[in-house]
Order: sequence, then C-alpha cells, then structure tokens
Amino acid sequence: MTDASIPLAEVYRGWDGYQTSLVRAVAPLSAEQLAFRGAPGLRSAGEIARHIACGRLGWFRRMGAPGSEKLAAQIPEWVTDKDGNSHLV
Repeated sequence: MTDASIPLAEVYRGWDGYQTSLVRAVAPLSAEQLAFRGAPGLRSAGEIARHIACGRLGWFRRMGAPGSEKLAAQIPEWVTDKDGNSHLV
C-alpha cells in the first residue's frame, strides 16, 4: 500500500485526542499569555499554536485533502518554494 492510497479517515484516527488536547490547552489563554515568549527571539505561545495548525493545513494541502484549499485561501501569508510546497511567511 502506498501513502497515496491510505484513506483520510485512517490518517485522522488517533489525532482526535491530540487535537482536543491542543484546543483545550490554547482556548483559555489570554492575549497576554498567547503573546508570552520564553526568551527573546523565541516564538510566542500563540505563534507556536499557529505554526502547528498551519503546518497541518499545509500537509493536508499537499495531500489534496477536500476543503484544504478553501481553508488555506483564508490565510494570505503562503509562499511557494521551488519544489511547489506552500509555507507560511
């Protein structure tokens, strides 16, 4: 079986608990907490959460997952590298 033939439902299996944990960790944070940086030059907590979410969206776009392009169109900061992969600026 090649990666391209794995059903999307199989990819999602096991992610539900992890995704729920991420949402529960980030949702109650204040703007000040999301802006917190552990040290100068490090990403803030909010930037880390955005990185995780957008990294996953980029992965789903590369897979051609239904609805991923429509969702990605709402984020204007995408750039395409020489290999055709999209990344956030």
